[in-house]
Amino acid sequence: MTIPSRKGSNDSEPLRTNDMKTTQARKGSLWLALSLGLAFLLIWGALAWRADRMGQDATGNASLLAQDLSIAFEENISRIIGNLDLSLLHVRQSYERTQGKGFDAEAELEQLQAMQGLAAQATVIGEDGLVRQSSGGPLQVKANASEQAFFKAHKSGDDDKLFIGRPLVDPVTSRLSVPFSRRLRKADGGFAGVLLLSAESHLLSDVFKSVDLGPAGTASVAGRDGYLRAGLGLDAAIIDTPIQDGQLFAHLAQSPAGLFFDKRDRLAVGYRSLMDYPLIVAVGVPVKDMQDILGQDMAPDILAGLLLSLLLGVAGWGGLSRPTRQKGEVLESPTGQERLDVAAQALEERVAFLSEGASAWHWEMGPDHRFTWLSNAFQTITGQDPSTTLGRQLDVVIGVSPQEAQAALLDDFLAYRKVKDFEFAIQDRRGATRSFSLSGEPLFSASGQFVGYRGSVRDITGARNAQIERQLFLARLEELEERHRALLDMPGNAAVILDGEGRLVECGAAFLALTGLTRETALGRRLTDWCPEASAQEAREKLAALTDAPGSFEMKLLCNDAREAEVLVSGCAAQIGGTALIMASIQDLTALKMAETSLDAAQEKIAALSAAMMDFLKEAGRDIHSQIYSIVDLAHLALAQEGVAPVKDVLETIKRTAKRLLAVTGGLMDMPSLQAGQLTPVWERFDLECLIGEVISLAADIANVKGVELVVRIAPEVPRLVVGDARRLGRLLLGSLSQAARCTEAGEIVVQVALDMTSGDRQHLRFTIAFSGICGDPNGLEDGTIMDMKTGAGGSLFKPLVVLLGGDAGAATTASRKSSIWFTLPLGSVKAKEQASLIRLVGRRMLVVDDNPSASEALASMLSELGGEVERLPSGKAALETITTALASDKPFDVVFIDQGMKDVEGFEAIIRIRGKFGNGKFPHLVLMSDGHLPESETPHLGKPVLRHRLHEVLAQVLGLSTQGSAPPAITAQLDPSALSGTRVLLVEDSPTDQLVARDMLEAVGMNVDTAENGALAVEMVFANDYQIVLMDVLMPTMGAIEAARRIRLDQRFVRLPIIAMTGEDWKDEQEQFIQFGLNDAIFKPVDPDQLYAVIQKWVLGAEARPSLLD
Repeated sequence: MTIPSRKGSNDSEPLRTNDMKTTQARKGSLWLALSLGLAFLLIWGALAWRADRMGQDATGNASLLAQDLSIAFEENISRIIGNLDLSLLHVRQSYERTQGKGFDAEAELEQLQAMQGLAAQATVIGEDGLVRQSSGGPLQVKANASEQAFFKAHKSGDDDKLFIGRPLVDPVTSRLSVPFSRRLRKADGGFAGVLLLSAESHLLSDVFKSVDLGPAGTASVAGRDGYLRAGLGLDAAIIDTPIQDGQLFAHLAQSPAGLFFDKRDRLAVGYRSLMDYPLIVAVGVPVKDMQDILGQDMAPDILAGLLLSLLLGVAGWGGLSRPTRQKGEVLESPTGQERLDVAAQALEERVAFLSEGASAWHWEMGPDHRFTWLSNAFQTITGQDPSTTLGRQLDVVIGVSPQEAQAALLDDFLAYRKVKDFEFAIQDRRGATRSFSLSGEPLFSASGQFVGYRGSVRDITGARNAQIERQLFLARLEELEERHRALLDMPGNAAVILDGEGRLVECGAAFLALTGLTRETALGRRLTDWCPEASAQEAREKLAALTDAPGSFEMKLLCNDAREAEVLVSGCAAQIGGTALIMASIQDLTALKMAETSLDAAQEKIAALSAAMMDFLKEAGRDIHSQIYSIVDLAHLALAQEGVAPVKDVLETIKRTAKRLLAVTGGLMDMPSLQAGQLTPVWERFDLECLIGEVISLAADIANVKGVELVVRIAPEVPRLVVGDARRLGRLLLGSLSQAARCTEAGEIVVQVALDMTSGDRQHLRFTIAFSGICGDPNGLEDGTIMDMKTGAGGSLFKPLVVLLGGDAGAATTASRKSSIWFTLPLGSVKAKEQASLIRLVGRRMLVVDDNPSASEALASMLSELGGEVERLPSGKAALETITTALASDKPFDVVFIDQGMKDVEGFEAIIRIRGKFGNGKFPHLVLMSDGHLPESETPHLGKPVLRHRLHEVLAQVLGLSTQGSAPPAITAQLDPSALSGTRVLLVEDSPTDQLVARDMLEAVGMNVDTAENGALAVEMVFANDYQIVLMDVLMPTMGAIEAARRIRLDQRFVRLPIIAMTGEDWKDEQEQFIQFGLNDAIFKPVDPDQLYAVIQKWVLGAEARPSLLD
């Protein structure tokens, strides 16, 4: 802008003298004096006008310079603060990633200094206001910052904004620093404290030093709270001085940017609010400096005026004193205009030079909204010729902005409103897009008429680029963080980052899942803190070795669930940001170790099972030989020495021995399935008490020989009728009793059955065989010692069989030389209406005479369950006296149970004495108990050990009570074999012995029997004859039962013909397949006559005397 000037002139005519008369000379002198006076007035008037105009120009130029400098300083300071904020965000992200665990503020600042040359101090303040750590040097904030303005601002608000606090004074150097702070966040977004970055104030004030404002010029950055942050000449003495009441804040309340004149200090002040931060930049340019500049250029003009005045005075004096005419020429005197123009041009060049650093150009437009004036910076910034824009409307400049924004701007112009920071973009002469912000205010004449607009356009390309770079930086930082987190959280990869001392700087989700820790409890602690104390030092040494060379090693970690995990640590050293770190991955070896342990255990189990099998085979072989020898001996005894013992007793003993032998062979046949873990229980309904009684009868021979008492105690809540694998349960009981009998030389064996637990429709029964003896080495046994369970056939496979049946087993020997074997099995329940009902003995007195306390207590307990009043005596003599007393007191006993094997008086002898003393009809009902053969007698007999169902039968017999309902319906159903007389039966059996036995059983009840040796012959006989039922062995030469049944079913005439399989017990597992192949039912060998008749009666007569084994 050219400063307007006005030319001065000296146009006095030269005096020409003639020969004149005296009067004419005086008249000429008067006019000369008047002309000289007028010339003097014109010269000094022009100089005064020039001085006033130069003062106005000085003020205008100072204002223009202040505005341009405020724009330039605002942009530069915004860029500096933006970089500081990026640094603060980077440090905060490092802190929040670790939640403060292992965070090193000094290392982070060193990294930033290396990257950006940043001189600052980082301070971490906790949510309680206490300083957690600082990057070094004297602490520039109080140790407790809870009352500081920045802490309160972050704690009370939930927004995440940069807070720029009042300057802090270094307690040592007294230098000022500006605190920049941001809110620290917890994982859930809550307030975790404040991160403070204290930057030296010269980072901001150095911006003002790029332009010499002179000793009277001012430049400062103030917060909107009214306190200074940085500036030229700012010291500790004025940082606490508020400036809210000054002219700056008065004008700031009206407009965020503008100019005003400080009359006191004669400063033209330009101010601007930072776009993104709560700060104001103010620049004061002294008007006097501008006047001094212009005054230097006016000095020659003033001197020229003085000289001209002097010359005029001399010339006039000479003319007045010498009226003679002199020959002369026109005189021209310099006015100083040229020097004034040069000074103005110099001022304009200086203003242009000072505003070159500014990123704004100024404009004016007329009432028609067309540009009338553009500052020189327009062409410099935009690269466009001003002539192409002058005289045109605003859309020439903002044509690339959004239409909606243009419409809003046009509305503002038409309504004569101020325009603030309207953003648009144009392309410069190089084709690059630059961003600008337009501001302006309407101009009105003194009469209030609108005359146009005046304003400025700021180049905000740098700020926008910095903002974009910041967004890209944060996006890149977030992307790197996501990649970093994804690497740490890879499934199965428990990744960790450690510092040089082995502390956790970062860890992945897999590590937290492995250890059961949280990030808060894990970060900042040494990895070896979770090692067992015995191995911690070794682990620290191996971890330290990773800083020298990559490697791996195994260690143990103590997890929060008290589990000790075996892990493999693999890692290497890394240098990141000048910090030495260890990048490591931790692999949980627990599963691998468990697999190895399981493999070792499986191998040991296989070896143990193989050894057990060998033991079993050896023991089974011995038992088989022993049983066979017994059978042979007993057969010889029955045939050759009939007089030694009744043949019936001998044959019963042979039968029991054979059954024990079958139990041994059954175990042999189960062994392959047991070894393969494929043993399937055979579920059938059976009478538990009958099963126990049968098993005891098989084991009683050994016990009776040694004089060992057998006692059975079945808890009242144990059902009599159950569903389960009766065959294998009987084998387990027989094995346990046989082992107990072998290990007991004297005393007793007690079989106890109790309800262990109920699970759904399954009742878990606990079977315990307690005996007075020990198995294994009797030396050195302590209380609770697990005894040897390998003694006896099947002992080594005892527990595996129980486990496969769904139960558990164990054994123990106590210091009192007593032992026990126990096992549990799940058994199915039967409806209550199908269970046995009990005989009631309410009001009846019972006397139990037995010198064995266990047997006496067991029987008394069963009688009490029935409601009887029970007394117990240990001898026959005492019984005789008690019975006498009871009769005399008119409280006789209804039934007296007397054991045969008492030591003082045998039971049979005691009964004779009682009868002899009281005579017939005067003594109570007497029952003789014995575990062996008794002499023939009319006295009712109760076998020992006493079972409930046998006790019920005896009580019903002696007291004349009804037995109906005393046993389950399935047991009491009537069986009439004579009803089968005349039944036509086809018996198919390849074994002559089995065929002979079965045929005799069938013909004994009057059935008509035909026989066949194989299935093929059976098919032909069925087609040729009319049979009511077919009994067929499963395995036969030529053709078995399954193929034969299939062929028979192909003929529609025989679809309903009952075909019954006859097979060994080892085929019970396949009984469901029999039905699938056309067989109706099964009878298992050795054939029980009652079971044989029941099955035939069921299928021929349609009466279900007993449940089928397949039901």
